[in-house]
Amino acid sequence: MTNLKLKIVTAITTGTVLVGSVAPAFAATNIEISGNGRDSDSAAVVTNQNVSSVAQSNVANISNNTTVNSDTGHNKASDNIGGDVHVKSGAATTDVTVNNSANSNVANVANCGACGNGADVLISGNGRNSDNNVALTQVNVTGVIQSNVANVSNNTTVNSNTGHNKANDNLGGDVNVTSGAADSSVNVGTAVNSNTAQIGGMGLVGMGSGVSARILGNGRNSDNTIVLGLVNSASVAQSNVANVSNNTTVNSDTGFNRANDNLGGVVAVESGKANSDINVDTMANFNAAALAACGCDMTVTAKIANNLRDSDNTIGASLSNAEAAFQTSVLNGANNTLNNSNTGHNKANDNGGSDLSDPHVTAGPASSTVNVGTSGNTNTVGTGLTLPMPGNTQLNFAFNWNQFFASWMGWMSI
Repeated sequence: MTNLKLKIVTAITTGTVLVGSVAPAFAATNIEISGNGRDSDSAAVVTNQNVSSVAQSNVANISNNTTVNSDTGHNKASDNIGGDVHVKSGAATTDVTVNNSANSNVANVANCGACGNGADVLISGNGRNSDNNVALTQVNVTGVIQSNVANVSNNTTVNSNTGHNKANDNLGGDVNVTSGAADSSVNVGTAVNSNTAQIGGMGLVGMGSGVSARILGNGRNSDNTIVLGLVNSASVAQSNVANVSNNTTVNSDTGFNRANDNLGGVVAVESGKANSDINVDTMANFNAAALAACGCDMTVTAKIANNLRDSDNTIGASLSNAEAAFQTSVLNGANNTLNNSNTGHNKANDNGGSDLSDPHVTAGPASSTVNVGTSGNTNTVGTGLTLPMPGNTQLNFAFNWNQFFASWMGWMSI
């Protein structure tokens, strides 16, 4: 009996895991122009800018070329005189498993980067004909970019052969030629390209404490202006490209036995069963993005009061709070499967014996099971990071490729 088992496991390219807040929040900003004399010209220009960025990229090139041959038999018992002749070959069993898992990115930016911790802007008590200006800009930008490219080629060839026995030209006694079963099992699994990104999720809505702008008690003919620009942006860009090629050839052969030109006794030629079981599954390209409670507090409290006559007082505010997610997936898959399960091709010719010694030629059953599955290109945007997967497997933010692949293997029953 020939029994070969081959297992190839490839697990590579797990992307960087970033947990926590990328940058500290703004400190509180206080701007005050007050108590300046007549005809004075005062200006305050303040810009607070916070940029939090995460860039993750994986490229995996995997090539598995597997050729397995299991052979038993090719026995001969010919030209014997007297007694029984028995020629038997055992089973040929081949079990091949190829698993690939690659390319996982996980990013967690906890507080949306950094929201402003508030600002207080005050223009007060300045003299007549004074010119007082405050310009405050607060910019908070959080960006996550994740990309995966996987090129996977699985080429598997399996041959399980038993038989090809010969018992010819024997004289006297019974002749028995038997070949065992030919069993081939091939499992090829590929799980690649997962991006999970979470921005926010701290359960805080309207983080920061807003902005207060006041123009109070300035002199006559004064010109007082406050200009506010508040910008908050959170974005996620995720892309996956998977090129997966599975080429599987399986041949399970039993039989091809010969018992010819025998004289006397009973001639029996039997071949066992031929079984082929092929499972090819590809899972690729899963994007999940969550932007939870990511809006900074954009509240502006403005007050203009108690300024003297002919004063010109202006408060202007420009507010922008944006969230965006961009997800793309490209899956090019090719599954080429060739399966042959053969049993029989036995011969018992030109044999002679008594009237009760008819020859017996028997071929066992031939069975083939082929399962080919491809699933992928799932994009999800929401407040959580749970992806429904085949077999009720759940992909969540605490992503673990080993756990995921184990669940997937259970679903495949490999």
